Amino acid sequence: MPEPDALAAARALLAAGDVDGAVRGFLRQRAFDEAAKAYASKGRYLDGANMLMDAIGVGVSLVGGLDPQRKALAGLAAELFALGKDVDTSTKLFNALGDPRGRAQADAGIKDTGRMAAFRLEREGRAEEALVAYQKLRQLPDAARVAEGLGRVEEAGRIYEEAAMPFDAARCWLALGDPARTLDALLRVPREHADYRKACVQALRIALDLNVLDFRVDQFLSRFVKDGPQADGELESFYMLGKVYAQRDFAESAAEVYEKLAAFRPGYRDVEQKLAALRSDLRGSTRAYEAIVREDAGFQGRALTREVKPANALPDLPDLPELEGLPPLPGAAAPAPAPAQATRRAGGGEATMQVEARAVPAPAAVAPTAAGSPDSAFADLPIGSTVSNGRYVVEKLIGQGGMAAVYRVKDEELGETVALKMFFMQSDATLLHRFKQEVTLSRQLNHPNIVRLYDIGSHGEYKFLTMELLDGQDLRSILDEGKPEIAVALKYLSQACAGLAVAHERGVIHRDLKPENLFVTRDGTLKVMDFGIAKKQTTASSVTQAGMIMGTPLYMSPEQIQDFGSVSHLSDLYSLGIIAYELFTGAVPFQSEDMLNLFFMHYQQEPAPPRDKAPEIPDELEDIILRLLAKDPTKRIQSCRELGSLLAEIRPRPARARTITQR
Repeated sequence: MPEPDALAAARALLAAGDVDGAVRGFLRQRAFDEAAKAYASKGRYLDGANMLMDAIGVGVSLVGGLDPQRKALAGLAAELFALGKDVDTSTKLFNALGDPRGRAQADAGIKDTGRMAAFRLEREGRAEEALVAYQKLRQLPDAARVAEGLGRVEEAGRIYEEAAMPFDAARCWLALGDPARTLDALLRVPREHADYRKACVQALRIALDLNVLDFRVDQFLSRFVKDGPQADGELESFYMLGKVYAQRDFAESAAEVYEKLAAFRPGYRDVEQKLAALRSDLRGSTRAYEAIVREDAGFQGRALTREVKPANALPDLPDLPELEGLPPLPGAAAPAPAPAQATRRAGGGEATMQVEARAVPAPAAVAPTAAGSPDSAFADLPIGSTVSNGRYVVEKLIGQGGMAAVYRVKDEELGETVALKMFFMQSDATLLHRFKQEVTLSRQLNHPNIVRLYDIGSHGEYKFLTMELLDGQDLRSILDEGKPEIAVALKYLSQACAGLAVAHERGVIHRDLKPENLFVTRDGTLKVMDFGIAKKQTTASSVTQAGMIMGTPLYMSPEQIQDFGSVSHLSDLYSLGIIAYELFTGAVPFQSEDMLNLFFMHYQQEPAPPRDKAPEIPDELEDIILRLLAKDPTKRIQSCRELGSLLAEIRPRPARARTITQR
C-alpha cells in the first residue's frame, strides 16, 4: 500500500518542478500512473510510456491478457506513445487491448491538445483552461469534475446531465437547493448503477418532502422494494414508504413494504401491528377495484363475466342517501322522443349502446322472486318485470359491465322505449359517489352529441338512471369491422369535439374517452356517453385519490397515469388523439400486453407518424394527431373548439389507388 505521506512528498516535488525527484518518489510507492503523468506534465510522453511498459513487464503483444489494473497502465502507455508521436507502438498497444476508439486516435496522431494536455493543465493549477480543453475533447466526466471543483455547480450539473450521469447531477442540484430537479435526476439513475439504492433513499426522502408519490416514483422504487432492505440505513425509508402507502389507501403496497421490513429486521418499531391491521383491511377492500377492472373488461379484448349473488345472499344494507342538489333536467317538460327499433348488425350481434353487449354474455336466467319486486337483484330482472312502481317494463338486457347493467325498457307513463342503467352499488360509498357524479354531470350537458339523461331513481337497494335509447353501434364495433374512410372518420371526430367542447366549457372532464364510449347512430350522429368517472374541473374533492389510476390504459394520458385526480381537459384531448390515430390508421399508437410497459409508452415513447401506417392521411391531419399526442399538455391543441376548427379545414385526398378515371 502506498504511504500517504510519501505520496504527498512526491506531489510536492512535482509542484516545485522537480519531475525526476517526483518520479522517483512515485515509483518507490509503486504509483506508476502518477509517475507517468508527472513525466507527461512536462511533455516527456515517451519517458512516461516506456516507464509504464517496464513496470508492466510484458511485451506489447501480450498486454491483452493482463489483469485489469495492468491493462489500465497499458492503456495509459498507449496514450502517451501517441502523444509522443510513436503512433506505431501506440496502435499496436491499442490493438492488443481491443480498443478501437483509442486505435483510431493513435492512427490520427493525438495532438498535444489531447486528454493528457488537459490533465497537465489541471495539474498545473490552470483549471479554467483544463475545463475548456476537456469540453472540447468531449471528456464530459472530467469536465464536470473540474467545474464542480471550481464551484461552478450549475455548470457541473448540466455537464453531468449531458454525460448521462444523473446521480452526480443530483448531487449538484441538491447543493443548489433545488429538490424538484434533484428528484428528477435521481429517478433517472439506472437500476444497475452502483448507487441505485442510495438514489432510492434520497429520492424517497425528497418525494415525501414534496408530497410527490406518483407513478414515476413508484416505478423507480419497485426494485428497491422488491429486494427489501439491505442495510440498517434503509430501514427508516421502508418504514416511511409503508406509512405513506397506507395513508393513501394503497394497502397492498403498504403490506408488501412492511413484510420486507419485518423479514429483514423483526420487531422494528410497530411494523408487526401495522401489518396485521393491513391484512385485516385487505380481506374486505377489493370490491371497488374489481368493479373498476370489470368496467374496463374490453382492454386487450378480454371479456369478463360478473358473478351475481342471489337476492337472498345479499346482506342487509342501509338506505342510500337521497341525491341532493341536482340541477333541473334540460327540457324536462317535453316528452322523450321515441327512438327507432334497434337493428342487428351483419355479424349477428345486437346494436346496443354498450360495448359490453359484444364482449360480455347476458347472465344466466335466475328464477325471479316476484317480477320487478324491489327485493330482486338487478341482474335477475326477467323480461316483463317492472321497475319504479311499474313505470318501466323490462324488454331486454342490452349489456352488462362491471359496475352497471343496461336494459331496454318501456316507459309506461310516456309510452316511449328508453335505456335503463342499473348500478351495482349496494353500500359501496365509492360506487355511490360515482353514480351521483354521473347523474349530476350528465344532467348539466344537453347537446346533440352527448347522450341525454331522462330520469333517476331507486329499485330496492340499487340506483338506476334512464337515458335515450340509441339505434346503431359504438365506435369500437365500427373499428372492429375496419377503419372508416377518412371523410367519415373526420365527421366522427368533429362530432366528438363538438360534444366534448360543451362538456369542457361547463368544467366537466370525461377522463375515460375510448371508442366504447362513443356511439354512432344509424343516421351518422356520434354521441359521447358514460361520464361515470368524469369530474368537475373546479370540484374541491374527487372520487379518486392522489396517485390513483382509473380509465382505460390504451387511451390514458401521461398525466392521468401520474395523478388521475388532477388532470385537466387536456387529458381528454390526448385520449381523442389516441382515438384519432386508431380511426385513421386502424391501430392504436401504443400497445403492450404488459400494462406497466403500456404506461411507460404513454409516458416516454413517441408515436410512429400516422402516415407511416396510412400514407393517404393528409399531412395537416398527421400534424394534428401528433400535436394531440404531445407528452407535455401545454404543447397539445388547447381546446376542442380549436381542434374542431382545424379539422374543418382538412380536405381528404382522393383515393388514387381505388379510383379509375374514364376517358
